[in-house]
Amino acid sequence: MNKKLMTYASIGAATAAILSFTPLGVMGMAAIGLGAIAGYIDLILLPALFICVILIGYARSGSA
Repeated sequence: MNKKLMTYASIGAATAAILSFTPLGVMGMAAIGLGAIAGYIDLILLPALFICVILIGYARSGSA
């Protein structure tokens, strides 16, 4: 098991999940003046979440 890859992928997955499924991402974008593109946040965060979950599985398999 690659512990470094597992750690980074877990942090990425948790961050993407929190920002995708709560209004924190939208509020953060509005706070810095990017509220107009907040509707497109899921186009980036959901694929990032799936990639991180795949990396977690890869790290757990011992192939890394």
